[in-house]
Amino acid sequence: MRAATDALRQFLEASREGSMTRASLARLTACPWGSDAAPGPMLAAFALLPSIARADTVVGRAVVTTVAEQDVDRQHPGYFVARMRLRSDTLEWDLLRSPSGDWTVCNGLQFGLTAPDSLTTWRPAGASISRARALADSVAER
Repeated sequence: MRAATDALRQFLEASREGSMTRASLARLTACPWGSDAAPGPMLAAFALLPSIARADTVVGRAVVTTVAEQDVDRQHPGYFVARMRLRSDTLEWDLLRSPSGDWTVCNGLQFGLTAPDSLTTWRPAGASISRARALADSVAER
């Protein structure tokens, strides 16, 4: 249980905006059947909650704080809209053993804005990728 929870902690640390361990995400999300989860909001901070064992799966939980989200711009195909906002949620992930025996994070939200900023309109007025990153850093320091 401790090793599975540690894998979730590593995943969340690597997912945080500006993380120095971002390259480890591929290893931490190498689910036995693959991972099709789309990237999600910009993660600023997290707090792990107790995990629960269910058969060969550990269900890991955390309270996460995100500062921005990005969606397809429905009015302009090929472009995106990002919204800067502060939000906290309690989320769950399944943690499973990979064929190598390591714990991997599966079936849960992934983090990170992926569209190029040159194709992204930020909202509200005055919001930007640099302001969202600064807000993420500010939240993480608390």
